[in-house]
Amino acid sequence: MNNPSRNDPCPCGSGRKFKHCCQGKQVSTAPLAGVAVADLLRRATAAYQAGQVSAAEQACHQILQKQPRQTDALILWAAIHIQMGNFVVAQQAADKALQYRYPHPAAAEEIIGRAWWGMGQPDKALVSFRKAIRLDASRIECHFNIGGIGLLKGDLETAESSFRYVVASLPQHADAWTSLGVVLRQQGRLQESMQLFQQIVDRFPAHMAALHELAKVAQLKGDMRVTEQAYRLALAKNPDDDVALSSLLFAQNYRQDLTPLEKYEAAKQWGQHLSDRVHLRTGKAYKQWKVEENPSRLRVGLVSGDLRRHPVGYFLENVLPHLEQDQVEVIAYTTYNVEDALTLLLKQHVVVWKSLVGLSDREASALIHDDGIHVLIDLAGHSRHNRLALFACRPAPLQVSWLGYFATTGLPEMDYVLVDRHVAPESEAGLFTEKRYLLPDTYRCFKVPDEDIAVNVLPALTLGRITLGCFNNLSKLNVSVLSLWVRILESLPEARLLLKSSQLNALDEREAFYSYLQSLGMDTARVELQGSSSYEDYLKAFHQVDMALDPFPYTGGTVSIEGLWMGVPVLTLSGHDMLSHSGENLLCNLGLQDWMASSTEDYVASAVKHAQDWTALAQLRATLRSRCEHSALMDGPRFAGHWQAALWQLWHTRQKQVDMLKMSDGPGLSSVS
Repeated sequence: MNNPSRNDPCPCGSGRKFKHCCQGKQVSTAPLAGVAVADLLRRATAAYQAGQVSAAEQACHQILQKQPRQTDALILWAAIHIQMGNFVVAQQAADKALQYRYPHPAAAEEIIGRAWWGMGQPDKALVSFRKAIRLDASRIECHFNIGGIGLLKGDLETAESSFRYVVASLPQHADAWTSLGVVLRQQGRLQESMQLFQQIVDRFPAHMAALHELAKVAQLKGDMRVTEQAYRLALAKNPDDDVALSSLLFAQNYRQDLTPLEKYEAAKQWGQHLSDRVHLRTGKAYKQWKVEENPSRLRVGLVSGDLRRHPVGYFLENVLPHLEQDQVEVIAYTTYNVEDALTLLLKQHVVVWKSLVGLSDREASALIHDDGIHVLIDLAGHSRHNRLALFACRPAPLQVSWLGYFATTGLPEMDYVLVDRHVAPESEAGLFTEKRYLLPDTYRCFKVPDEDIAVNVLPALTLGRITLGCFNNLSKLNVSVLSLWVRILESLPEARLLLKSSQLNALDEREAFYSYLQSLGMDTARVELQGSSSYEDYLKAFHQVDMALDPFPYTGGTVSIEGLWMGVPVLTLSGHDMLSHSGENLLCNLGLQDWMASSTEDYVASAVKHAQDWTALAQLRATLRSRCEHSALMDGPRFAGHWQAALWQLWHTRQKQVDMLKMSDGPGLSSVS
């Protein structure tokens, strides 16, 4: 095998061509012990360049046995182990190379940075990357990684400048262009971001990440046509793209032109397709498990990428602390390695916390199977960071969907979905491939906010006019919703409308949305648009609102209960599936059925009626917080008791079925101690 050619990428990892980097430089500070070592080094380098990692590792190992201080071999050894995911080994090898005076310290520092990042230590990685560019400012991948850490930590200014440096230096760096688009999206510069992603897709048609990001930003802008086109193009390029197909199903929840049955059929088709493909790729699903058939307490696994400041995290915060530890033990499997203060709190209420990030579906399912889980719960459905594919491997004997999604997963291996009678009535049982289990009262439980913010008096009494509000994601505000709101404002000449959303952070986004509202006939002089704010200021913003308007069919959840907590009632349109019933779940538990409209005409009439009765609004505002506190919606201990009782009942039902199969000498499904 030969050395890298002049135009090959340099093996030191700089991102530059060999001829512009290490060609002609001293290869090691330790003299080679004859031709054999030199040949091994050439073979190891060539194998690494060809992607033959195992062969490269073997050759490198032989070199280091002969010459432990051979710095080129140490750096190559480190690079090999970065690729293998052995980050500690990589970091130690690169450190040794520096101790032995490796002549390219910037390359060594870059590898150390990559190792630290791989070990989940972004702050230490940042130190190494910055050392590297102080030694050699032209190391492109260091700038790219600094941008990535900035993006991870929310330092968008650093991220943007780093990615712009990379694309200016290396215009063909598709990942840097895509990351720059992500930064623009997170800065609220949605139109810029969308235009950039469209350019990236045209310029780098094989770059799948750009297609996914284009779909995401289009969804944020409410352009579901572009969103679906992007995901369908991704699927045309790669039919096995689980994320694109799952995201497409999620995006279709925003559409009014699809019936609940059509959405169900699409999910069912996807679920069977995924199940078949996973079994083809990884083998058949488990049929035996390492669990006790008659346990004294259930081992319950939670699979989620939202164990943090996210609605799922907030809901769990009022459930996990109230579980009886002698009845259930909870094991958390995170699918997204971003943590915050809420993550640390949740960790206190689980017995084990494991990351599935970087594991294949078979590896992740084997890990869960070996943990002896009785009940495995999916908390994502088709939302981001889901790992539905591992459920197709059936690593647990009982698998349940709950909380993080609002429709069927469509997966045949998902046994149950935890719901309530308000969001999944008997008449809609056919919209789930899973069996429904109806929790009493509510399928979710909210925690009282830590922020001590009092409910104010009805703003209309001070301002002399009514203020309607909606703080939901703008993507939910489709033409039908906004057209009804136009009619409501026309019927209430003095009323104002306040919309608050992160999509309105940038001035150009607010101006574009004002133009959109005008095109629908809305008097924008009566509309105020606000961007995102701190959570405390977000709650205080409800002080400006007399009553809230719920969008449809994608109704509010967390936003609605936060408004109710702040004394703001919400008018919702009764729906025809779990997604559109969300508001009903809240209002029925608070005894506010008169805030549930039966049709679009009733929605307009009810909005006008409630908005004109300031006395009733003021009285309701004064009592809503107490209603919330004393309802099942915020009774953590009560809900936790129902939740763990449900899991036990499901387990006992399963065991009865297993016993019946054994008695009939059927093949059955079994547990092994």
